[in-house]
Amino acid sequence: MNLLTKENVNIALIGCGRHLTRSLLPNIFAHPKTSIVAAADIIPERLEAISKKIKGIKTFKSAEDLLEQATELSIDAVVISMDPAGHLKFAEKAIQKDLHVFVEKPAAFFEEDLRKIGIEAERKNLATCVGSKWRYTPGTKVLKDWINIDSVERDPDLILLDVTFPKGLTDELWGLNGVQAAFYDMYIHAIDYIFSWLGNISDIKTDLIKVEKNKQKVVIICKNSEGKTAIASLVRGSAAYQVNFTAHLNDGTQAILKDLTHLEITPVTPWSNTEGSLRDHPSLQWNPGRLYRGYARAGYAEEWDSFIESILSNTTTPTNLIMASSVLGVIERCLHQIGHPLNKDKVGK
Repeated sequence: MNLLTKENVNIALIGCGRHLTRSLLPNIFAHPKTSIVAAADIIPERLEAISKKIKGIKTFKSAEDLLEQATELSIDAVVISMDPAGHLKFAEKAIQKDLHVFVEKPAAFFEEDLRKIGIEAERKNLATCVGSKWRYTPGTKVLKDWINIDSVERDPDLILLDVTFPKGLTDELWGLNGVQAAFYDMYIHAIDYIFSWLGNISDIKTDLIKVEKNKQKVVIICKNSEGKTAIASLVRGSAAYQVNFTAHLNDGTQAILKDLTHLEITPVTPWSNTEGSLRDHPSLQWNPGRLYRGYARAGYAEEWDSFIESILSNTTTPTNLIMASSVLGVIERCLHQIGHPLNKDKVGK
């Protein structure tokens, strides 16, 4: 068992690029039970910058050197933020060193690779978490809490997810073509979010509507073993960046979550004896106020809190490596259906 007996988690950073410093680091700093004690990066300027932010931090020019001194530095967990090949490689090495692992998405390209190290982490009672932050947003939690608030049976029969992503910095990424990169860099969030509602995905149908440079339009229909259905329309290359989620519950309730933050629930209501087409439209509404620098940051703090809590309480995070491997399996199936499968001998090389 790898349950910590102390109340503070010593963190090492592997990869200190833009995403880690701008999106992840603020939440690590803010958590009262985490301390950053070491960092590794192949770019000296990044190590210099992180040394200025964190007094007394030990820096390394390679992740291998850092991991070799993990015991000496009393490191409990690592945060890995680099390319997918590096994510998998160093997550495996960290698990071999009995370290808890937080790794950015995608944690790997192939389901079987990630599941293998996820099983090993589970065997060692190590906490793992992949940065698929959508399911951690406060609006999502409020909706799920409301669904389960009493003994009334409510469950989403039909989910509609409409997402527009910006075009991104480049059409090709990590040796992938534009369609493949969109799935692993962007659509992965949507697929993980669908998993968080359906619990499992047994049937998938994928349709590639349009492909241009830096632009794709994809429709994915997913069903779980109980027949509950999610329909996702995913657009890359839009001028907008929006996430709109609608859940139709089996009691007739409709829940709309705009940008995964602003929630409106319309419960089942009678016609109230009104005449003609008039109808009362009572609704419950919730929004987080101005808590984030843009809604796209919603979920970062919550997923980090979940990871640290899982370490201290010896529990499992919702986006552990085994769960994340199932998401990769869906991506592989989608890409195969639309004629863009990955070549395992070439990708990430």
